[in-house]
Amino acid sequence: MVSDKTLFFLIAFFVFLLGSAVGSFLNVVAFRYGSGRSILGRSFCPSCGKGLSFWELVPVLGFFLVGGRCSECKSKISRQYLLAETATGLLFLFTFLATRSQFPPPALFSLSLAYVWFVMSLLVLITLYDIRHKIIPPLFSSLLIVATLVWNIFFLIFPHHPIRPSLSDLLGGVVLFTFFFLLWFISRGRWMGLGDAFLALGIGFFLGWQKSLSAFLLSFWIGAAVSLALLLTDKFLPRRGKSQLRLTGKPVTMKSEVPFAPFLVAGTLLSYFYSPLSWFSPLS
Repeated sequence: MVSDKTLFFLIAFFVFLLGSAVGSFLNVVAFRYGSGRSILGRSFCPSCGKGLSFWELVPVLGFFLVGGRCSECKSKISRQYLLAETATGLLFLFTFLATRSQFPPPALFSLSLAYVWFVMSLLVLITLYDIRHKIIPPLFSSLLIVATLVWNIFFLIFPHHPIRPSLSDLLGGVVLFTFFFLLWFISRGRWMGLGDAFLALGIGFFLGWQKSLSAFLLSFWIGAAVSLALLLTDKFLPRRGKSQLRLTGKPVTMKSEVPFAPFLVAGTLLSYFYSPLSWFSPLS
């Protein structure tokens, strides 16, 4: 007979694999969306066009099996694939641990887990796309807003919700949106993009006003720390021609454009996952 602890770790491993597979798909969407290529087509090496075999497509493990290079032309594979797959797998796992602690009834647990996994996937996708293109497609932020708004409205009238949202939670999203919208409007897009305002609206609906405030403050602190690190890295690391480490792909200055969505998402995740260590108790 399988013990509770063994069952717990097997389920946790499966959840991580599921998340990493979703992360692999999100990578494809981030690379192909808006490029004219179908997001459902077969994966291939962007350098030589070789179609990837099944074992090369295994999330996380596949990157190491090929040594981080295409098996045909030996060109380097972007580490974004590995990082996104690992990060999404961990997010799915942490979400599973947190959700089963908050929503013990099986039906409510399943529904809540699917909802939060969907939100986490959108946050990962928005982060990947904003880092690569410095823009948030309206479709992505719209999906986030609709999903979080429908969830809140549904459970406002659902009597058995253990953590029932309130109207103030919805107002938190509106307040965040208004702040970022004003930054965009006053600066005419120089300080903040309009996409960040719509992302903040969805995040506000997702977290509620109290955690949204924490996410807002954390995002600016993280953004300031990372921007300072980029400036110092670019200024003091020795120059080595093309091999010089430039995290942004070009020299970093005070006027450099740095995407803000990754910082806002990082603040959101830190605010959401702050919870007791009881998450990590085995399944009962």
